[in-house]
Amino acid sequence: MMGWSNWMQRQRGRARRVYADLVRRRSRVRVVIASEPTLASIPIFIVGLFRSGTTLVRYILGSHSNIACPGETTFLADMDRMLNDERSLAGFDAMGFDRSDVLSRARQFVAYFYENYARSRDKARWADKSPTYVDHLDFLAELFPDARFVLVVRNPLDQIHSHTQGGRLRPERLDRYGTTAEDPRILGARYWNEKTLLLLDFANRNPSRCQMIGYEELCEEPEAVSRRLFDFLGEPWQPQVLRFWEFDHDQGLEDSRIRTTRSISVSTGGYLEWPRGMIRACRDIVRDTATSVGYDSGVPEVPGSEP
Repeated sequence: MMGWSNWMQRQRGRARRVYADLVRRRSRVRVVIASEPTLASIPIFIVGLFRSGTTLVRYILGSHSNIACPGETTFLADMDRMLNDERSLAGFDAMGFDRSDVLSRARQFVAYFYENYARSRDKARWADKSPTYVDHLDFLAELFPDARFVLVVRNPLDQIHSHTQGGRLRPERLDRYGTTAEDPRILGARYWNEKTLLLLDFANRNPSRCQMIGYEELCEEPEAVSRRLFDFLGEPWQPQVLRFWEFDHDQGLEDSRIRTTRSISVSTGGYLEWPRGMIRACRDIVRDTATSVGYDSGVPEVPGSEP
């Protein structure tokens, strides 16, 4: 069990450092003395693909007087892997603790940091946002059985364009989706397709716990979409959430451009600069899944021959 002990020490140290970084150094708010978690509030998880609009949603939710949403920590992904490791679970079992015992302690461990973070912001409820959670949705749902999930989707070609900077960037996370000889946009299309199917499957299996919102609709009708979102979360409507730039938000791993944003506007159509053949190839990969999440008209047919 030495491995488990070391892992827990590393994770506790990492989480404490994250808490200190978020609360003590980057925030300009009162810091409260940490206390044991109550598990009284219903957590919120914001999940979507990279470059799909999850940061915008985080800023909107974090501008509500009752919801605190820090920058990304991602340590829950590591916890998921540990709690599904057969050797670790066998070790716990040998000591007389089954998986439910370990999960209960993990729940308290996680809640300790997020509840105290929320308290430091004088708020009663916490949210967590990370694109990496798309691979850990079932674990999060098991860890917090009452949690609500805000699933964010975006036009696939716009997401691919932003994710790969129009094909000029090849994020390391895309390596598993193809070869080095392939265009990053093709890999990005496969990534979009696979991860969006995970979101869709989870939403279909947990309809009462999920609210799926489209980035474009949020930008074009921010009040209507946000009202539905807060109603789903059981929170009263507060119009200041649409002026998120007026509030302090702790910095995360996301795109820094949102820190200078002073309005809500949609970014779309960058992929129209691609060669027609590339648009067609990516469209063919994502078309069926795109239709399933409401983007049948957002993945256009491309007339003419390839350049």
